[in-house]
Amino acid sequence: MSAAEAVLPDLLAPTLVRVAKVTRETHDTFTLTTQAMPGSELPVFSPGQFSMLYNFGVGEIPISISGDPEQFDRIVYTIRSVGKVSHAVISHKAGDSIAMRGPLGTSVGP
Repeated sequence: MSAAEAVLPDLLAPTLVRVAKVTRETHDTFTLTTQAMPGSELPVFSPGQFSMLYNFGVGEIPISISGDPEQFDRIVYTIRSVGKVSHAVISHKAGDSIAMRGPLGTSVGP
């Protein structure tokens, strides 16, 4: 098994993250700030990547990461509430938990 194969299952397995803050930007667009659960670390991401956000009992959606990759203590997403899953994700309050898979996709680089 190569090193890349050993890491791949971790990216595909859901990880619980804590909702730190949900900020309303417009009538249907929200910024979701997530942090690691106590005793855990967030994965490192690069610009252009996305995560699969999972709301328990509702479903999963791909959301682009919109935060700064140099802020290792949080992952930020900007989400437009257009369906059942996106509405459920942005309806969380600080302290709630959601599941995240990723980061996935390729980075935009020079």
